[in-house]
Amino acid sequence: MEWVNDTREGTEQVYLLLRRAGTGKSTIAHTIAGRLGGLGRRGSSFCCSTAFADRANCLFSTVAKDLADLNDDFKEALWKHVGHKSALLFNDGPAEQVKHLLLEPSCSMRLVTNVLILIVGLDEIGKPSVSKAFLDILSKQLKQLPPQVRVLLTARPEKDIYRAFDGAESVHIRELATVERTFKRSCGGSSSSLWGTSVMKNATGS
Repeated sequence: MEWVNDTREGTEQVYLLLRRAGTGKSTIAHTIAGRLGGLGRRGSSFCCSTAFADRANCLFSTVAKDLADLNDDFKEALWKHVGHKSALLFNDGPAEQVKHLLLEPSCSMRLVTNVLILIVGLDEIGKPSVSKAFLDILSKQLKQLPPQVRVLLTARPEKDIYRAFDGAESVHIRELATVERTFKRSCGGSSSSLWGTSVMKNATGS
């Protein structure tokens, strides 16, 4: 995952990890985010869940709050854009939320290094009518963030995920099972934990 640290122009801002349930994608993603957090480079972490009916509606407000805690430029811009009207945004759809809470304030961010936003479990973001709206935004609009902001997404390889992200600009899609088989063949190993360790080291550049 050298992608997190890659500062070259044209590097995809969004990295989508796909793998079936219970095979370690969330563990790897959280470990990457944890290590970057220790370096002051974790912008936000959010876990989608169908256990809470209105969980998806908290996505962009959670990311905005976390970025405001990390970056004073973003905090000041967020206040200017939202101010005392933040509660009203919960009545808006996701398109308005991402615009006012994330995209517009992020234009004022000055970053000296890349930071990571982690969103886990896109396949659990909500019922079909909800997930379609959020997946459309996440696949198409995150490229408007500053280039130093990277977004790591995890999901099960389901049809609606493929459909939303297929051909999306500035999105790198990787199915972990394919990567693991390639890694095992190249090093002659058989341990998925060995592969996971390699991914996490590359993510932080250590």
